[in-house]
Amino acid sequence: MIQLTRKHIRAIRTTIRQSLGITNALKAPTITFRATLSDLRIQAATDKTAIECRLPGNYQPECFAIPYEALGAVEGKQDDLVSLTKRDDIVILQWLDSGIPQSVQYPASDAMEMPPIPDNLVTIDPRFLSAMAEAVATTDQESTRYALNCIRLRGRDGQIAATDSAQALIQTGFSFPWDDEILVTGSGAFTSQDFTTADELRIGRSADWVTLQANSRTLHLRIEKERRFPNIDLQIPANGSATTTLSLSEDDIDFLLTSAKRLPGASEHNAPVTVDLNGVVALSLIHI
Repeated sequence: MIQLTRKHIRAIRTTIRQSLGITNALKAPTITFRATLSDLRIQAATDKTAIECRLPGNYQPECFAIPYEALGAVEGKQDDLVSLTKRDDIVILQWLDSGIPQSVQYPASDAMEMPPIPDNLVTIDPRFLSAMAEAVATTDQESTRYALNCIRLRGRDGQIAATDSAQALIQTGFSFPWDDEILVTGSGAFTSQDFTTADELRIGRSADWVTLQANSRTLHLRIEKERRFPNIDLQIPANGSATTTLSLSEDDIDFLLTSAKRLPGASEHNAPVTVDLNGVVALSLIHI
């Protein structure tokens, strides 16, 4: 038997939903509970992403998987305990709701295998998370010709790159434990509190996955080996080639970000922006 509070299950379900991008349109995976004498590992995966939540403690060794919706049936904001008991081919979940005993059962399925943890995990700058979140926001999830829904991680210069063909975002200064460039899809884990509040972030790579560890959470992103990413380096002007430079103070940046939301066209995704530098700075959004 495994016991967790309803509040803890709610937090774990949120982590899984954010990390895997589960929506009503996406079929949710099964959730594996893998208990050992030293910890409990709750795991879920799609073909592109995998997430593991590890809880230290003493448990009787057992392993089973239940549907994702089972977590939604028992989650809550209370500290009431939920018991998960496997009997033959079913898992019984029992808890108290306002003092009233509740019980549901779901078919048990085979536990899934998680990607391996790389041997070369290294510490990475925490700003990697915000950089990846910004890169995800720059991708095009509808693209089929190019891997515009992917993010390029280049080891030789520590670069993160993303584009939707209309805009490109390049960020550098990171240290990856590989030299070549690889493509991965994004994840909502980059803005998840589980990762953004971690004491230390570590990153590594196996043959098929990039792995990010944040305290007791482990995220795996599949490497897209067959996808093609556009050569955006050829489209970015070289340093020193610019004829005009605009520098903004933090106050001006805050003002522009706030004011731009009230301009015509601001509600349109990737609405074109015109910046005029003719004695004064003028910014306008074009409504198409």
